[in-house]
Amino acid sequence: TTQTAVFFEGSLDFDSSLSANEFSTDHEAALEVAISESSGYLDENSVDVTGVAAQSRRRLVSSRRRLAQSSLTADFELTVIPAAFGLGNESHDAIASQVVANLSSFVNSGGMTAALAQAAASLNVSLNATVPAQTLNVNVSVTTVATPEWFPTASPTDAPTLAPSTYAPSTYGPTTDEPSSEPTYEPTYQPTYQPTVAPSHRPTAEPKPQPTRQPMPQPTPQPTTAEPTHVTGEPTTGEPSYRPTTTPSERPTSAPTTYVCRDSASWHKKSEPSRDCAWVADRVARCQARGEDGTCAYQSCPASCETCPSACDGDSTSWAIGSSPSKTCDWVAATMDRCRRTNADGVPAYRACPFACGLCTFDGCEDDVAWVSVTSTSKGCDWVAEFRQNRCSEEGSDGRYAFEACVNTCACVQAKTGECGDDSEWLKNGDDTTRDCAWVADRAPRRCAAKGLTGWAYERCAESCATC
Repeated sequence: TTQTAVFFEGSLDFDSSLSANEFSTDHEAALEVAISESSGYLDENSVDVTGVAAQSRRRLVSSRRRLAQSSLTADFELTVIPAAFGLGNESHDAIASQVVANLSSFVNSGGMTAALAQAAASLNVSLNATVPAQTLNVNVSVTTVATPEWFPTASPTDAPTLAPSTYAPSTYGPTTDEPSSEPTYEPTYQPTYQPTVAPSHRPTAEPKPQPTRQPMPQPTPQPTTAEPTHVTGEPTTGEPSYRPTTTPSERPTSAPTTYVCRDSASWHKKSEPSRDCAWVADRVARCQARGEDGTCAYQSCPASCETCPSACDGDSTSWAIGSSPSKTCDWVAATMDRCRRTNADGVPAYRACPFACGLCTFDGCEDDVAWVSVTSTSKGCDWVAEFRQNRCSEEGSDGRYAFEACVNTCACVQAKTGECGDDSEWLKNGDDTTRDCAWVADRAPRRCAAKGLTGWAYERCAESCATC
């Protein structure tokens, strides 16, 4: 099926410490996040930066700006589906005016500059940029797009949801018998949330669905009782643990344990305690919501979102975002934040790219929850997973690199690809053909942290680096 959408094409001038050639897809992603914060009609999935180029000399002269930084222009596309907000075709003009007005106000008030800095920090990319006040050039048209996966269905689903919604009915729809000619609410243009930059100082009331970033204190030197405890007939806790342990226990258990996939009892959307996993279960689009603890709903509400870790056949080879064919599952794998993005068909990355988003399980491939970075005890394997493109080469406090300890996140090449070997064409750089996988093997694992023209050594030289 298809939906009518309001389509925007425009450009945004900004000054950056980077040149146009240095601007990567990671930097474009930060721009997309920043633009999406300008209006309640937008999110990261409805914004696509299609290119960044140096401003023409004519534009530079007319702006009368003389800066040491590079003056760049970003071309962007925005897509808004009125029906998603309970609005009809008569709202197209009102939505177009509102989105452009929100974006202009956001830019000219300085909000875009602040949002861009926050987005870059969240995605862990280096970007120093300023978006000056300007007159935006935005073309608006009405088009037809494929119905996204998150779009409400016209009839009830075959099976009931796992739990009733605890959130009050949406007020986004018309409040009168007939649709109004104007949107029924005023979207905000300031960001509504930001992820925390450090873990909380106090433990949560409920366990989290992911292992902690650092090991617990050392075990006690003596057992807590003189004699072993007797086997009880009932479990010692009311609920099963979220995840199986990563290492075997010292003594065999009286019965095998069973992993139970269930939602977190403590997760809720950022700053909105009433929007918990039961609220997520009511609509699949909510699985992309970010929680108070920094995790997304698809991670902490796996039962509601049907994202329980399981064996995977691999990532989709055809999935990509909008008009950017380079933003594939490989691009998603660089940082977990991209797993919230959707393609033109409305399919989220966490569905199409389960391996890239850490939703696959592989026999013998488990991250060491005790491993931490040499730079900080708060930087464990889950920190590595947030931006694996650069963090898998991080050295740990115990002398092991992340690709050695966080094997499910970074390595397990054979389990994930079905192959294990050295890439005969891999080189650290194109000018020195001697720095190949044999060169890596000579001083592994240190040289396994080397980045080559086609990827990291620990990936391309898997046999030499023992990352199979």
